[in-house]
Amino acid sequence: MRTSRSKTKRELRLELERVQARVVELEATTTAIRNGDVDAIVVEGPNGGQIFTLQSAEDPYRILAERMNEGAATLSGEGTILFCNRRLAEMVMLPSEQLLGSAFSSTLREDRRNGLQELLQSAVKNDVRTEEELLRHDGSSLPVQLSLSLVELGQGEVVFCLVATDLSELNRAKRGLREQSEIFELAQDAIVISDFESRVQAWNRGARDLYGWPAEEVLGKVSVQLLHTEFPKPLGSIMASLAAEKEWEGELRQIRRDGKAIAVASRWSLLRDESGAPIAALEINRDITARVEVEEKLRNASRYTRSLIEASLDPLVTISRAGKITDVNEATENVTGVPREQLIETDFSNYFTDPEKARQGYRQAFAEGSVRDYPLAIRSTSGVVTEVLYNASVFRNQTGEVEGVFAAARDVTERNRIEAARSQASKDLQELNRELESRVALRTQELADSMKQLESFAYSVSHDLRAPLRHIDGFLTLLSTRAYSTLDESSKHYIDRTLEGSRRMGMLIDDLLQFSRIGRAEIHKAPLDLDRVIQEVLRELEPEISKRKVHWRLMQFPRVAADRAMLLQVIENLVTNALKFTRGREAAEIEIGFKPGVNGEFVFFVRDNGVGFDMRYHNKLFQVFQRLHGEQEFEGTGIGLAIARSVVERHGGRIWAESLIGEGATFYFSLPADCNEGALSELATAHLAG
Repeated sequence: MRTSRSKTKRELRLELERVQARVVELEATTTAIRNGDVDAIVVEGPNGGQIFTLQSAEDPYRILAERMNEGAATLSGEGTILFCNRRLAEMVMLPSEQLLGSAFSSTLREDRRNGLQELLQSAVKNDVRTEEELLRHDGSSLPVQLSLSLVELGQGEVVFCLVATDLSELNRAKRGLREQSEIFELAQDAIVISDFESRVQAWNRGARDLYGWPAEEVLGKVSVQLLHTEFPKPLGSIMASLAAEKEWEGELRQIRRDGKAIAVASRWSLLRDESGAPIAALEINRDITARVEVEEKLRNASRYTRSLIEASLDPLVTISRAGKITDVNEATENVTGVPREQLIETDFSNYFTDPEKARQGYRQAFAEGSVRDYPLAIRSTSGVVTEVLYNASVFRNQTGEVEGVFAAARDVTERNRIEAARSQASKDLQELNRELESRVALRTQELADSMKQLESFAYSVSHDLRAPLRHIDGFLTLLSTRAYSTLDESSKHYIDRTLEGSRRMGMLIDDLLQFSRIGRAEIHKAPLDLDRVIQEVLRELEPEISKRKVHWRLMQFPRVAADRAMLLQVIENLVTNALKFTRGREAAEIEIGFKPGVNGEFVFFVRDNGVGFDMRYHNKLFQVFQRLHGEQEFEGTGIGLAIARSVVERHGGRIWAESLIGEGATFYFSLPADCNEGALSELATAHLAG
């Protein structure tokens, strides 16, 4: 038993020694691979072990690969790393000896590893270039461009050469370019890049907004011709200054696409390439048209102000803090009789009959900032005394310090003359107004009397015509009853037309009587439920409504104060009008409603989808006998809307209509606030509910 146990220990010791020797051998092999001291390695694959030849450390190819800025590797057909340079190891943050013999897919993101074999298969046919992300040892990823090429080494040995180009700097550069491009486009100023012949190379959104041309229509064109640019000095001189100073600034005059002239503040900078050679001019333009216009207005205002001062008939002077005259206008020379050059730098009070009073007014202006209508008298060298009123106020310099007083004198004599004339004119005007009011009242009364006479005449004529018209209608009816069958067609036609005309004339006489009665009838206002009135109108019209397809939209109405019979007539006329002019529609749409008007008035309306009318003739709608449609199209006497107008106006309201031809019409009438028995809040609430 001891012998057997001893042999086992020896065997174990020998096995341990063999293992240790193998470990030493493997470590030596790895070191040799790292140093390039071996010629090949064996890679186990699906078909067993395969020997791959390695280049020696002195091989120029290996030296070149190690000096590359890109990562480089040689892969087996299965994607095993046979060689990699230091740059690739730096990219993945692993030692190169750890990468040797490992699968290249392990350096890719996990979601991209299965795609390596597809790339290798594609590289068998053609070189492959693709973008991937390397998985670095710290967990971060590095964007790269991978280039794969197949290389045949002879005797059927095949490997893939791989080059990994770091794209992180390129991506950052692209982002920088995008950001610069966005800044270029988003800049509010117009930015233009041109070559030295003024041909446009770049044109941003600000330029498009300022000048009106999009970039695609401008690129390659000569900007100075396109914009009709006017320079403050010759363009050649500007370009020389740009070449010498690298920059130029100035104001330009240009023409927009729409023909509008603009002024721009322009700054030019010289652009250079990497070698420092000038390649283009960068032009940044800002619209200063408004500022230039303001400055020009200020200059014009200054000239205008001076012209006004000189043109003024009133004496105008400026006086220093010491009381010396610093400037005068021509009117001051005239009123004093002293030339301007003699007036300046003299004491202003010397030219008044009361110098001390003049100085008191001057001191008051300094103390209070101004004086108004200060009475003084100017003595001319000729002895003429002119009574004036002075208005004066202090003026300040740019720092806000009071420099002196500006004073203006007004000849009181002229003012008094004007005021007297105005007073007399006012009296004359008042007298004229009284006379006009008297005439208007007289004309109004005469018109009212004429209207009463006209209404009375219409009533009398209508009443007197009814009897003979009844006789005509009666006898023709008897004749038609007894002899109609014996008459020829022409005679029958004559009788029919005569009967029709007599009946139409009867309707016309009835309408005239009604119109004249409304003008003379007394109005009896009482609380009125409009909902009941509308329902009553619809019941009266039921025979016609029942034969047609009519869609009604009715609101809930508040109570009003009005003459019930008259208002019922108005609503009936408007609803009948809507039914008449929607007769040609397959389905009539009629809405009866109301809304608040101005100053608390109540506005009633009837809206339809009928034939409508031309708004050019809306003023004829409410006149007696005025029709906008022929009798053959729509029946009627042309008095119904005139009756409605008369009723509404007698209630103190107004009536009007709106329409489009073929799109229906809306007729409105209003009643004043005192006809609205309910509160305004009730009216608004009912309107909103509707």
